[in-house]
Amino acid sequence: MSGLYFLGLKKSTIKKTPPFKYWFEWRDKKVYNEVLDEIKNKFEVRPVSKTEFLILYPLQNKVLKVTCRKFPSSDLSVFKQVFLENCYLPIVEKMLEHTPAAAAIRVVDAGSNVGYSCMYFKSFFPSASIIAIEPEQTNRTQLVKNLAANNFELATLIDGGLWHRPAFLEVERNFRDNREAAFTVKETQVPTGIKGFGFEEILTAENWDTADLVKIDIEGSERFLFDTPAKADGILTKTKFLAIEIHDEFEIRPTIYDHLTRNGFDYFEFDDLTLAINQKMINK
Repeated sequence: MSGLYFLGLKKSTIKKTPPFKYWFEWRDKKVYNEVLDEIKNKFEVRPVSKTEFLILYPLQNKVLKVTCRKFPSSDLSVFKQVFLENCYLPIVEKMLEHTPAAAAIRVVDAGSNVGYSCMYFKSFFPSASIIAIEPEQTNRTQLVKNLAANNFELATLIDGGLWHRPAFLEVERNFRDNREAAFTVKETQVPTGIKGFGFEEILTAENWDTADLVKIDIEGSERFLFDTPAKADGILTKTKFLAIEIHDEFEIRPTIYDHLTRNGFDYFEFDDLTLAINQKMINK
């Protein structure tokens, strides 16, 4: 049985049920404070408001101004993953083996959250054109704020989600801990304020035929993008480098691995990510 279940109950359900709820909240706040103390010992942290603070983080000869919302926001845990643990550094290093840092690379960032991954990629590739895709409104607000504070510009910010076809989507907040970085979406027949966009549709709108880097962190919705060879090929044949978080509760990992192999990708795991290189495109 998956580690996300206990006595037949989903972990996300247990975490919302007293008395377990209070224990998880205490644990999460303790971890949050430990991470914040670690950051304060290494970097300058400035208060912004009752709900936000600013971290001055040095990266690639630039000091990034990174806004974080306070607990119980998930911003600090995302900051830790992106900047302290450097989860995207291995794929960036692989890209730099084949692409100059000054190149105007094309990036699709699906699940941009509050913009930390966009900032990370722009720090290494300042001329990168990035399509950021984020369905959650408060996250998009923070994303715009973070990029503006650092004079980073996007090619496009898409108000919606990466999907396997044009569709209406609705947010589900029963995924994992329900916080800003842990919600998923599902398709609905009822018109909503959230649209799903197909990968080819996104590239065509920007007049791109391929993407140098595709990052996918969409909280389980990757299962709808890679559940058939046709859907997977529609993304992978147009992608040179891939960074994807695969959520194992949906049992899609072996299928995605098969698609990667069939499309000529080498891949490896780092942190929570699967990082992949399209050898067919690199060797052309």
